[in-house]
Order: sequence, then C-alpha cells, then structure tokens
Amino acid sequence: MPTPPLLHAIGTGFIIALLVGLFMYGLFMSEITMINNYTALLQYISDKIATSIRALYSSTYLANSNQSSISLNIPVEVSSEKGYNVYIGRGEVLALEFPRLKEREDYNSQAFYVIASTPDKKVYGISLLFQPTDLVAPLELAKGEFTVERIMEGFDPAEGYMENGMLWLCRSPVYIIEKGNTSLSNYLVKIEFNPSKLNCTYQGKAYTPARNDVRFADSDGVSTLKYWIDEWKANYARVWVQIPVIQPLENKTIYMYWGNPYAAERSDPAIFLFYDDLTRYSSLRDLLTRSPLWSIRPFNTYSYDLLPGGWLTGVLDIKTEGFLILYYNRILTVDQYQGVLVEALGKPYGNSTDGAEYLLGLVNVGDGTQVFNETLRPVIVDPSLSLENYTIIYGNWGIGNLGDDSFLNATRFDYVAGEDYYALAVRSNPPITRYPAGQEYYQILYKIRIDNTSIVRGVVITEDLNRARAFYIALQYTPGDNSLKLLYSSVTLPGLSDFQVLNSTQLVNISLPSWVILYVSVKSPGTANPEYSLQVINPVDGSTILSSSGRGTLTVYQPEYVGPFAYSPGEPPGLSEPWFDDLLSSRYDTNTPFDARRLYVLGLSPGWEITIVDYKDVLVYDNETNTTRIEKQAVYAQNATVDDSGTASFDLTTYPILGEKYPVEFLFYYNGDLVDRIEYPGLVSGGMVLLFRPYLKHPVKIDGGLIFTYYDKVLGYHIKVQEVVNNTNLRAGYNITGIGYFNSKLYYFILNPEYYNSTTPTYNPYSFTYRLAGNFTFFIGLMVYGSNRAGTVNLTGIYNWVRVRPFVDPEPVAQPSYLTEALNIPNPPQLRVVEYIDKIVFSSELLVDLFLIVRPDSHYVLTIVFRGKRA
Repeated sequence: MPTPPLLHAIGTGFIIALLVGLFMYGLFMSEITMINNYTALLQYISDKIATSIRALYSSTYLANSNQSSISLNIPVEVSSEKGYNVYIGRGEVLALEFPRLKEREDYNSQAFYVIASTPDKKVYGISLLFQPTDLVAPLELAKGEFTVERIMEGFDPAEGYMENGMLWLCRSPVYIIEKGNTSLSNYLVKIEFNPSKLNCTYQGKAYTPARNDVRFADSDGVSTLKYWIDEWKANYARVWVQIPVIQPLENKTIYMYWGNPYAAERSDPAIFLFYDDLTRYSSLRDLLTRSPLWSIRPFNTYSYDLLPGGWLTGVLDIKTEGFLILYYNRILTVDQYQGVLVEALGKPYGNSTDGAEYLLGLVNVGDGTQVFNETLRPVIVDPSLSLENYTIIYGNWGIGNLGDDSFLNATRFDYVAGEDYYALAVRSNPPITRYPAGQEYYQILYKIRIDNTSIVRGVVITEDLNRARAFYIALQYTPGDNSLKLLYSSVTLPGLSDFQVLNSTQLVNISLPSWVILYVSVKSPGTANPEYSLQVINPVDGSTILSSSGRGTLTVYQPEYVGPFAYSPGEPPGLSEPWFDDLLSSRYDTNTPFDARRLYVLGLSPGWEITIVDYKDVLVYDNETNTTRIEKQAVYAQNATVDDSGTASFDLTTYPILGEKYPVEFLFYYNGDLVDRIEYPGLVSGGMVLLFRPYLKHPVKIDGGLIFTYYDKVLGYHIKVQEVVNNTNLRAGYNITGIGYFNSKLYYFILNPEYYNSTTPTYNPYSFTYRLAGNFTFFIGLMVYGSNRAGTVNLTGIYNWVRVRPFVDPEPVAQPSYLTEALNIPNPPQLRVVEYIDKIVFSSELLVDLFLIVRPDSHYVLTIVFRGKRA
C-alpha cells in the first residue's frame, strides 16, 4: 500500500495530465473551427472571382467588344494580418500545387479553375471557372501593361481655354511690354494682327481665327480675359484686351485662342470706362430717355436734334458764339498712375465755313462745371419759409423767430367757443412715382417744440383736404406728472378724448422748452395692414425718448397731403407764443427705403470723402470795443466716405435741417487732397438724395481741351483759345479723334481710320497743370466760336461711337508672335500583352484588373494588369 506522500504525488500527476489533455483538445477543436471558417471564406472569394470572370467573358462575346475589364473587389485579409493568394489556370496546372483538385467530381485537366488559398496552401477554396465545352473560343492567360504615347508638340488640355466643357484647339502667344515703369490695373491693350497668318492644324484640319471664336487668356493660359473687337477683316484685326494687372516694365505673355467654329462671339464693349454707339438712337429724346449718362447743353442754339445714324444737327447763332453739346454727366477720376483718354469716331458734314462742325472736349470738374444739377428727392416742405403751397385749414398763421429757431404762430380760432383751439395747415405731397399697393415706404421727419403746457403738437397725413381719411401723430406734455405722451388718432378733427396713447415716459435731463424730432416710417400706407414705426428723438445726443411700432393696429392713409397741426384743449396760449415748429421732411420710396434721418450723396467713386458745413449768423462779443456784432460762422459739420456702392450718407438725426440762413458747403476730398468745393443753394435735410454729377456751363471758357474739325480745314486743335492746324495723313471724312489727360498733361490726336490699320496714333502732349486734381467729364457736339458775322448757321456732325479708356504715356505695346500650337490630346493608354503564362497568380495585397482581349485570330486572352498595392 503506497504511503500517503506517494498517493498525493500520483493524484497531482493525474490532475495535471487531465488538464493538459483538455487544453490540447481545446486547441485542436479551435484549429478545426478556424480551418473551417477560413475554408468557407476562401470558397466565397473564389466563387465571387469566378462569377465575375464568367460575366466578363459573356459580355465580351455578346457585345462583340474588346478589352473589357473588371476591377476585383475582394477582401484584403481572411483574418487579422492573414492574407491569401488567388490562382487562375487549367486543372492540369493547378493540380500540381493543389492535389485535392483532382478529387472534385467536376475535375477536368483542360477546365479552368479559380483557387483562393492561404499562403501555405493548406487551406483553400476551389471554384470551377470554365469547362472546355463552355468556351466559344480558345482561352489563354497573360500578364499585361498599359502604354501611353508621349507627344511633345502642342499644349496640354489642362493648360488650355475652355467654355462650357468645350476646348479651343489652337492658340498663339501675345507679348505685352510695359514701357512706362508704371503698375497698371484693368488696362486696355490694343492688339493688331493678321488673322490669315495664324494657322494651326489639328487632326489634319486647318483652323484660322474668326471673330466669333477668337478668345484671350491670361499668362496661365486658362483665365479668361475680356476683349472688344474694334475691327475685323480677313487680313487685319484690331482687338482691345483688358489685362487685370501689368507690373512695371513687365514683359507679359497672354494667349490668343481660336479653333471652335461653333462658338458665339463674346466681344464686350463694357471693358471700356464708357462706350456708346450713337447710331442706335432714333432721336435726341430717344438718347436722353434710354441713356441717363448723357445730358444736353445748348447755347445760342435755335433748334437741334439727333437724327437716325448719329447725325447731330443744330441751328446756331453766329453773332458771337454758339454751341450744342452732349456731355457725359458723371465724373472720370484719374491719378498719377493712370489717366484717361476719350475717343470718338465721326466727321463734319455740310458746306459751312463759319466754324467747327465736329467737336470733342475733355474738361475738368470744378472749374467749368457746376454740380448737383439733379436732386433725386426734393423732400423739404417747410412752412416757416413760405406758406405759398399750404392750405390753412384752421388758425391765422404768422412766422416768428425764437433765437436760432423759426416757428409758426396761430392766433385764436374758436373751433369750439371757450374750449378748444386748433391750428392746421396741409400741402399737397403725392409720391413722385406711384408704386403698387404694398410696395411703398413713407417717412416723415418733423421737428416739434415741447414746453410746460398741455398743447398737442404733431403732424397729419390725409388723403384729401377734408381729412375724412386722416392719420394724426402728436406729442403732448403733461406738467403734473412730467410725462411726454405719443398720441394717435384717425378722427377728422380729433379732440383730446379722440387721441389714443401709444406710449409715454417720464422726461429725464430735458429742460423745457425744448425741441425733439418725430420720425414716422410707414410701409404700405393705405392698405389694410400697414406696418409702422414711430420714434421720438432727442436732437442733443440722438437718443430715443419714445417709440412705438406695429402692423395693422393703426389706420394709415395714403399721404396725398401732409402738414403740421397744433391743438390746445382749454385756454389758448398768448398770441405771441409758439405753437409748433416748422420742419417737415418727407420721403416716398419703393421696397428698399432711404432713411429719412439721413442725407445721401450719390455719383462719386468709392474712397471719396465729403464734408458738409452749415453756416448761421452768430452774435459775437468784441472785448476790445465792448460791442457785439453779427458774424457768419460754421455751426455744424459732418464727414462721410463714399462706400463701395458709390453712396455717402450723413446722419442728420441731431441736426435735421441745413441751409436755413446760408447755402450748405460741400467739400470733396480724394486721397486727402481737397478736390472741389461747392455751395448747395437750397435747404438740405434728412431724407434728401443728391446726385453729384457735372453740369457744363461753357465748353470753351474752361480749363480743358477741345478738338474739332472744320469742313474747310480738316483739323483744328483748340485749348484755352489756342489753335494748331496739322494736316499730316489726314483727309476730309471720318476721323478718329482722341483727347486725354495723364500726369498733368493733355494729349490729343486726330487720325483717319484708314491710317489706324498701319500707323500707331501719335499722342501729342500739351503742357497743362491742373490746379487741384484730375476729375473730368467729356462732351461731343457742334460749335461756332468768335464769329463776327450775323445770322445763323446750320451745322451737322456725324457721330458713330464714343468710348473712354484708361491711358498712360507711353502705352504698353502688344506684339503677336504668329507662332501657333494645336491642342495636344494624347491617345488613350493602350493595353498590351507582356507575356503569356500558364496560370495567373496574385496576392490579396495587390490591386489588379482583369481584361479580356480578343486577338485577331479570335482567341480570348484573360490578362492581368497590376496597379499597385492595396491599403
């Protein structure tokens, strides 16, 4: 019998052996499970590949195609970091590596199979691909590759010009040389060339530029450049191309493209600063109606018109001088880097010898012109200056003065004897333009005096003088509780109980009497649901004292009439006391309104600065003489900068009216320099819109230049009453005239169009120092000047086109190269067989494509092409 220690040893050994056996059994079963899983997955992969190849074979046969392909989308691994290999081949070849293949019932040595196998070839899946009877033609296996034909001539499509997916086939470089050591932006460069000398061949067909398919691109060959075709003939073309940027002394290359016969012409005159073809108008009325940029200035002219074909005619008085001009009513601004050149094509016509018959002029703004010739919105309706346009409905009005503020008085009017006293006056105030109902904005800016009384003061809007449909907005101060109320009523002549309190507040830091600004804004007056906004503003600091807004809760009628009113419920004030102030400023707009609290100035380029200054008489005490005197002084000034939209606006909330005593001064600055100073001869208030544009007073007695041709002299050049005659290369008939300004010099030329084709215009400089800055306008017209004869003369000039472009001296030069190149589109990559093989083998780590090639002998070749390694 074993001893107890021995029994313990035997028991322990038995337990260990049992555990080891169980562990090994577990490993064995785990391996069996893993092998089964691998086999299933590999079988799935081989089946998928076989199915794809059979589909490729069938589609190639049925479609009678060639080089059809499939990209194999198969797993990279069968498990973590375990890849596999794929074999494609005949049974007799694959059976050498996979003996179990012969055990399959479908085994045939000439059949094709797909095998997906682990790298050690112990686990794999087998799929039948083709039996010999399945094949319609012999099948072979091969390795292949793609070859790309390299063509060194021509330009790459990625570097060429394209529109709407269509490529242009030909191009030629054009060299732009900057000669003035100046940085230029959006400059127009003239390119002259012979289209017949530009030929390129693409796929055996020759192409020559035509005006419909010529295009221009920047140095990258792709970015589109805008252009304008000035003239196009078979052997001569002149095109202006807008270059965005040219660096000082740069030798820049751009490209001219052609070779798309189906393209539409893209010539665009908008590249010029201004361009107009006067032959498109039927009359002067037609021109002024269709083009707001033109205005007319006749002087000693009896009759005039613009006839079809650009014929400007006028009967002029020749006793002293006379003219008829069409002038550009905007400003051309230049600096020391880029000037401006005005060109026109036209000719004199007639048999007169009494003066100029064809005229082009360039004049500076600020000397021979005046500005603000149009007020877009004349909005002041000011009863303190005149009651001429008002209908006084109640009260006997007189105009008085309280310090710097004018006001209206109303004597007693017994509306209800012993109780209520009214003063009310309205004036016609219809909109300038009738907008559709619901698309209008109406605004009022009204200055009201409040004092230590209970007088109701405000403004009324009504559709008729009887006020059957009226809208009253008013203010009332209540001394008892120191409150200010905002009131509303729609009663014809409301009593105190007829007013509805919209809002009220306790007055803080406001000493009475005082002035406040009432701002009324109504959208869609006269409709069922008008939207309104009311605001009472402290003019000292611009803060809001009271406000009310809403939609559809107040009845607002059409503002056919507007005016101030005052109402005293009870004992009237003394006859000399003010009832209310005088300022009423109103605006009527469509959807997007101008703010009636602001003054707007339009018509200048972004970056300009404007200062407005108001003057009044101020009582000044002289310490030396111990006396007082009245002195004109600036009492208000404000600055504004013209924004990107060409608008400068001034907030007049705290100073709603200017120009009551003296004209308002406008100072114009550009780059910090004072350019111009004008005085506006009228009242200016919030809600006004002033258009800054030149108005020519006299085209001869001004700083600037005039070019004109005579019927008998061909050429005359006139500048500040000086004349030069030059007949070089000129003849009677049409002439291209040009006059420009650059770097404190005037430039001019007159050139017959026939010489333009072969001769570069000579820009003749004339010394001219401009006193302030270069801000110009231009004109065309007819003129007689300095005649001592009596009577009239009938002058006619024919004008085809007028254009304005940037100008520097010397100008950039364009040199066409006449070296052409055609588009290079390489042939598609070609698949070729590298070698024939007995089996296809690839790893799951590789990207592969399978192609089915049909040889000329009708054999099918399953070809593998390797594309790289898979991620």
